[in-house]
Amino acid sequence: MAAACVAASPAESVTPSPRPTLDQVGDVSPPPSTNRPQPTFTATRKPTPLKTPYPTKIPNATFTPVKSFAATLIAPPQIRLGLGRPIDWSDSNVVDPYYRYGTTQNGKLHPHHGVEFYNPAGVPLYSVGEGWIVFAGPDTGVLGGVGSYGNAVVIELTQTFNGQPIFAVYGHMDTITVKLNQFVPIAFPLGTVGSTGMADGPHLHFEIRVGYNDYESTRNPELWLKPFPSWGVLAGRVLDKDGNFIYEASIIARPIETAIKNPSTFYSSTYANETVNPDPFYGENFVIGDLVAGKWEVLIKIGLEYRSQIVTIKPQQITWVEVRE
Repeated sequence: MAAACVAASPAESVTPSPRPTLDQVGDVSPPPSTNRPQPTFTATRKPTPLKTPYPTKIPNATFTPVKSFAATLIAPPQIRLGLGRPIDWSDSNVVDPYYRYGTTQNGKLHPHHGVEFYNPAGVPLYSVGEGWIVFAGPDTGVLGGVGSYGNAVVIELTQTFNGQPIFAVYGHMDTITVKLNQFVPIAFPLGTVGSTGMADGPHLHFEIRVGYNDYESTRNPELWLKPFPSWGVLAGRVLDKDGNFIYEASIIARPIETAIKNPSTFYSSTYANETVNPDPFYGENFVIGDLVAGKWEVLIKIGLEYRSQIVTIKPQQITWVEVRE
């Protein structure tokens, strides 16, 4: 089975885009560093059955927006955004914007089942929530492809969603410092960033799975990770006239407020038509997280034209946009 982070065809050549730094993506007030607890736990748990797991698109920057779309800008209740970050704020804990969940980079890559955090090898990784270690070691196909995840850790979180278990998956690790069936609190050290398995260099591949520890059961991690105090999340759906998802529609988000320092324009797309899942409550088909709070212009390409809408990203909230053909 193909890996989550490799090209769709060996014949294709992908030129990676430059990775953003915190200075490039806006004025950030990072949360204060906290001491990482390392307590000893003695506990028991019932075993959780394993199934088997499953694993963005850069639009052309040349466009001529011609009309505004009628959008729903009232976000649903904020029911996610509660998990910690898998990497400390002193390292690069910003989601890579070039290969978001459900995207393919214009068909160059397989639909992404997680998100990436690019860091040098050896950067520490931490638990995003408390839970049990249900997998720790080399991936031999259990996680979705022979060796595709390399050294990996999976946490079954103590919290559930609609009565279903939630799993946090860490892939391509270098070292692993936890053991199977170990209980870990939030922000507990798990190991370090690496490039094991099918990876294009050292980074963390991170997934959220709901219901089963299975490659087909992923959700968009950017709806689960808590934003920084001055950042928010843009989410929504792009539909045809019959209310069906429009797949891999180009999306551009660019800041229009001078108060946003070091502004960057973000390019993404709606989800591809395979193997990824919208949240059952939101029903989204795109998410762009880690946006500095303020006014942004959102441009969505439907057919041959871009449609424009001004939105306000609010700190630590989801701003919702919906557009129909």
